[in-house]
Amino acid sequence: MEKIFVIGDIHGCFNTLKKMLEHWKENEEQLIFVGDLIDRGNFSPETVQLVKQLVKEKDAICIMGNHEYACIRAILENKEKSWFKNMGDETIAQYKKKGLKIKNDAKWFQELPLIWQNENFIISHAGISKFTQNPLNKNDVESVLWTRNELKNIPGKIQIHGHTPHYENPVYKAKSNSWNIDSAAVYDYFLTGMKFNIDGTFLEKFKILTVKEDIPRKFKLSE
Repeated sequence: MEKIFVIGDIHGCFNTLKKMLEHWKENEEQLIFVGDLIDRGNFSPETVQLVKQLVKEKDAICIMGNHEYACIRAILENKEKSWFKNMGDETIAQYKKKGLKIKNDAKWFQELPLIWQNENFIISHAGISKFTQNPLNKNDVESVLWTRNELKNIPGKIQIHGHTPHYENPVYKAKSNSWNIDSAAVYDYFLTGMKFNIDGTFLEKFKILTVKEDIPRKFKLSE
């Protein structure tokens, strides 16, 4: 593929994701998700089933997000109990309503990579922090799953990540040569997708206003 199409944090905003995918040219663009498919939004299981299908049938790439990791820890390892109270109970209820077992998807989450890279890009969920020697340590607060601090400038590579919402617009930081494409979809703002040539050249940005059906009432800015 000569281009990449990278999509930010979805958080169960299934209908919004479908609108974003209308802009994907599957024969020309490698599709990449930065993780956090689940939790908070109204359609976590539907979102995961669609992305799983795209990974299996269209060779899409999905990076593990901290919400997927928290689900793994809670469902498969009997740890991270706070996930249930914070958002997991709602996600599990969605799975039960659909007649699906979240354990099956938690096992799939275990297979997800922490990074994807080529000679011009490095893509992760939260970015590679300046403040860790091992960014792939899942339990390090400065890892590619969790960091919210300043990112490392990696010579010759553009970082693309999500995790920390920036309302309305993706944010480019020249100091770290990085793009944050989490534009707070589940908080009634936008889902962002960005296209680049494989050589690193920026091509196009898409901002999809979150479909109201995807957003729980507590997160809606207006009815």
